[in-house]
Amino acid sequence: MNEVMTNYNLIKILLFFILVFSFEADSKTYEKKNFICADEIGPVIEFLVPSFDKDSVKIDLVFKLFYSDDRKLYHNESGAMFKKSSPIDSSYSYYKVETILANEESLNLVFEFFPPSTLMLKKGKGMFKTLACWNH
Repeated sequence: MNEVMTNYNLIKILLFFILVFSFEADSKTYEKKNFICADEIGPVIEFLVPSFDKDSVKIDLVFKLFYSDDRKLYHNESGAMFKKSSPIDSSYSYYKVETILANEESLNLVFEFFPPSTLMLKKGKGMFKTLACWNH
């Protein structure tokens, strides 16, 4: 009787591990969500992550870029957003935008958004600046 219970418990443990490891982990989706990203002074950029389907490589994006001298004011800019897969973990994706700013003397802008909370922003030939982001 004791041996039967031991085998029964062993079968339950094996089934548990088989079930746990058979589920595939997918990263949380951030598409169709609005994000605002800020530095220590205030908001810098606001955008909606577009919905990418399996065949989408890039999607046109309109975003708000706040003025550095008055963070209550902004202008709309546009660019193409690319969904990239992490080279380390294929279940994680980040988003990249490269564009030429129309309202800031044709300045080059690059940003990479690493959901849910980090955006790296580079204007012109400057260095990347790290911004904190949240779902808005």
